[in-house]
Amino acid sequence: MKKVEVHKDVLFFAFKYAIKRKSYAPKIVMTNIMYNLKELDNLDLKRYIKEIEECKEFGFNNDKELWESLKKEMYRELSFRKHSH
Repeated sequence: MKKVEVHKDVLFFAFKYAIKRKSYAPKIVMTNIMYNLKELDNLDLKRYIKEIEECKEFGFNNDKELWESLKKEMYRELSFRKHSH
């Protein structure tokens, strides 16, 4: 598989599109966010976290758990950054 780089804003736009979708889009977007987690700055991570926390309607039934899991990983990354400096 060839790696394709995208601007972090494009990744966020994909996230905003996918968070409420009943399709494979959420899993694809989540995978790409996780793949790029270390490339996102603290403000980006906080922006994703806020969007997940404020979301009232997720796609499929188990998508909320997946988004919450992604949010946990983002909190872990922020904590790691805070304690590694």
